[in-house]
Amino acid sequence: MMAKKDEQKNDQAAAESSRREAAADGGDLGQAEVQANMDEATEQGFIGEEADPTPNENYTVEGVVEGKPTPETDEKAAAAADARSIKLGSDRVSDEK
Repeated sequence: MMAKKDEQKNDQAAAESSRREAAADGGDLGQAEVQANMDEATEQGFIGEEADPTPNENYTVEGVVEGKPTPETDEKAAAAADARSIKLGSDRVSDEK
């Protein structure tokens, strides 16, 4: 049992040493892959600036009952959301025909 634990500790130490050597040699330890994933998520609008400037409260039952504007119910709000989407580089799909 102790031999297994010692072996695991040695493996962990070797892995950590290898990671440190890679970093010292200019390796990025996976940062490039993480950055690429973050860039893709940001580009899709999941992170960063909100593509829809409409306050979340406008989508609640209370907001709808009070007639608060949303892009789906108000032309001005739709225009603002479209302008924001275009500025952020995303295409807004309209279901109007």
